[in-house]
Amino acid sequence: MKTKRRTNRMGQVQSGPGGAGGWIIGVVALFVIGILYSLLATVYAPIFNSAYNVSVSLGADNSTMRTLNVVNRVWSITPLLLVVAVALFIIISSLKREPYDYY
Repeated sequence: MKTKRRTNRMGQVQSGPGGAGGWIIGVVALFVIGILYSLLATVYAPIFNSAYNVSVSLGADNSTMRTLNVVNRVWSITPLLLVVAVALFIIISSLKREPYDYY
């Protein structure tokens, strides 16, 4: 089944979510990010703590400890970057002007 393409009165094709569509997509994305992060955090914390404790007890070298620190830092920063990216998407999609609007 073919989908109908949205066109304005000048025949130009409109694409992407508009103001309300961008907000809906953004809120759903933030909800999914929050749920996934909370679920994965319950799995990640015990695994990371046990790996860290084993590395310390075995006297791991500095490269192993640096790698574990980088993994921990990435785990803590990634959700913030995703939230900022979704917020920027919401702002930019709501400010987008349709082709038939006059500037």
